[in-house]
Amino acid sequence: MKATLSLFRHLTNDLPPLFPDDKSREVFLILDNPPGSLEELENKMIKIGYTLWPYTKAYQDFLAIAERDMADHFFTPLLPEELQVKYLRYRDQGMVWQNVYSGNSAGYFSLEERVFLLPLLHEVKEKIRQFVKREILSLKREHYLKHVKIYEKKLENIKDKIKELKEMAKKETDHPALSREILVKVRSLEEGLSGLGGEINVLDIDRLSEFFQERRNHLNRMRGIHTQENFDFYAN
Repeated sequence: MKATLSLFRHLTNDLPPLFPDDKSREVFLILDNPPGSLEELENKMIKIGYTLWPYTKAYQDFLAIAERDMADHFFTPLLPEELQVKYLRYRDQGMVWQNVYSGNSAGYFSLEERVFLLPLLHEVKEKIRQFVKREILSLKREHYLKHVKIYEKKLENIKDKIKELKEMAKKETDHPALSREILVKVRSLEEGLSGLGGEINVLDIDRLSEFFQERRNHLNRMRGIHTQENFDFYAN
């Protein structure tokens, strides 16, 4: 319970720009007055996640673009001259700032250099976040909101697919294990939307109904193959 609440607090510590005020208040209400059970907390997180997901995805896209275009602008001036030269040589080899941040440059920079760079990398991340927020709240506001709308349309498709999968699980009476498997997958999708689970793949969601229908067909074909038959050898 505490771990999940801590995760929720971390996920909502930096809410994406222009996230609706009423939903923000709902988030902080949950944090200040958490429900008594883990299941209820997760269900509330999932409910918030449906609203939060389009804003989070749009914000992540803007952050990724800013990292690509602006990271060097913030990063290079923080470096002493010797490290500036070494970093520019690193860039000349076709590498980018994200490689340094992700640790892929471990073989290029010494341990002492990596220790020195670590706080600077986090400082650049924060500078980029602040830059993107300012852009979204001013010059890029309409562009950002259009991006949110794109993800809201994708979310509607995801919600339709989840509803379809729930109906499939409900109607699946011949294979209870398959019904449970479908519901587990539904839960993982909802957890992905809320940040409780891993990132969801929108393209894979479109194929889930077909996948589980084929699983059902396979189970139907397999039905009875391994059933032991009893023969009465004394029957006339």
